[in-house]
Amino acid sequence: MRHLAVVLIVFGALTVTPGIRASQDPCQDEGTRTIDVLIERWTWESFWDGATSGFQYQPRANAKADVFWNNDLIGMCSPELGACTAYDRNGVRLGRFALSGRLRGAALPQATETFLRRLNVPRVISEGNNAGSSHQSLSAGQFGRGGTALSIPTPENQTVVQRNASGFQTCMVTNRSFPLLGPPKAIRDRFTPENLGAFEQWLESQMHPPVGAPSEYVIPYYSPNDPMVYVLVRVNGATESVIFVAPDPTGTGWRIGGHFDPKESPAQVQRLEPLILSAKMTSVFH
Repeated sequence: MRHLAVVLIVFGALTVTPGIRASQDPCQDEGTRTIDVLIERWTWESFWDGATSGFQYQPRANAKADVFWNNDLIGMCSPELGACTAYDRNGVRLGRFALSGRLRGAALPQATETFLRRLNVPRVISEGNNAGSSHQSLSAGQFGRGGTALSIPTPENQTVVQRNASGFQTCMVTNRSFPLLGPPKAIRDRFTPENLGAFEQWLESQMHPPVGAPSEYVIPYYSPNDPMVYVLVRVNGATESVIFVAPDPTGTGWRIGGHFDPKESPAQVQRLEPLILSAKMTSVFH
């Protein structure tokens, strides 16, 4: 009964949405900015992972989107995409992919309200080497396979996430074009982030190659708003691993999330290595 009460309260909050929709100019401006943020995220996902999280992105002209946001979540529902999708919000950066769901023929505003209620349900997030996960975290605290060793905090197996799904604002945006997803703008423009020097120093402090085994850490172009940076690790000229680095949730520095090993995850390394080299910005040598 207590869980049902929570859902009813959230539903009551959602029923005020039509009043929010009445403010057209601010709505359209914020709705357009929200779509731009989502498209940038999908561009990075498409480049590195080969697909967007939770649904198959299809370029469309004259699309319609019901966009929503609050302090902690951001997302949209669109018939042209055939799905609703949402991400956690971490300041100016989008964090963890939160949830997606297929549209099933309901009117778009009602489909959005149903999806927003689903976001209020506590979800169990599994960490570690899940078969369905494209990003493998280490099960041990240190990785060292005859080359570079790096320390990684071992995550708990499962985390229960209760997201703040109240106080949503929504906006219906029409005649929006969903473009082709090519290389991200930071890669196309060869943009060097201001925090690159700090990132290089931090990365070097995390790596501990054996004596006499020169290491190279290849850093591709990235955006400061990027949720993750892939780094190619080479020891004695041979690829040892691809690690992925995420901004620290506290907003200070970064943390190593895990790695792909050429022996255990050869397909991932073979896919990511040429992408990193094609987008190479610089190397750190140790």
